[in-house]
Amino acid sequence: MTAVGSAAGVVVVDVPVAPRVEPHKAYTPKPPRARTAIAITNSGHQRRVIVVAVYHGATSGHDGSVRAPALLRTIAVAAAVCGLLVARPADAGKPKRYHIDLIEVTGVATLPPEAAGVLPLVEAEWRKVLAAHPQLVTLAGAPDPSAAKPFKKWLTKKKIAGAFRMNVEVTAYEEELDDKDVTVNQEKRLTVRLALRTFGETIPDRVMAFAAEGSATIKVDVGKKLRPADRAYAIKTAVEGAVADAMTASLEKLALPLPKPKK
Repeated sequence: MTAVGSAAGVVVVDVPVAPRVEPHKAYTPKPPRARTAIAITNSGHQRRVIVVAVYHGATSGHDGSVRAPALLRTIAVAAAVCGLLVARPADAGKPKRYHIDLIEVTGVATLPPEAAGVLPLVEAEWRKVLAAHPQLVTLAGAPDPSAAKPFKKWLTKKKIAGAFRMNVEVTAYEEELDDKDVTVNQEKRLTVRLALRTFGETIPDRVMAFAAEGSATIKVDVGKKLRPADRAYAIKTAVEGAVADAMTASLEKLALPLPKPKK
């Protein structure tokens, strides 16, 4: 604001003035924080879903180990969006309910030695998913399946579309630790790949009912050195992704119309 003298006195004139910025108060952007990039690829069933998320790790000087909650929330949101994209029409009806018993989890003979510790994780994840999935129920109160007729009648009464025994086989497992940038040779990236397949047969007739596949690939930027916590987290996330993928594929197979009996 400036003042100009005149015969009538003093006239005040508004003039825009740029705000003063003192050098020592000027804004200095903070250095970027380390990032851990996570990529999950699910491709076991027909609708291929690729989810990519980025997790921002701790700032320099703090523990930079991978922390799951923020990333899992990001993945959950992305997965929900993907679910909306592949959702069935509204008139498709209420999803059918099933019972699935997990019999065992095995691995093919060509798996590398480090896969031995992954099989128990796969089995534990399957049991958790089978117990919590909204389309899966228990057989509490059911007649002995060896009495086929009463057992099937009970399934119909309880509106359970079928009961199945399921075996799971881990078909591929791989861990790779590479330089994130080969020209720098400092930052490392861990890649974990896991693939599995399911085989289900009916209870009590033991007729082949479904077969499906699931897979996941996880890529984690781990810094200059691979820490056990980072490896454990990458493996855990790969197991969760592959099991979820195979579960979705298996339910899709069960939802298909049954083939007409041969004449």
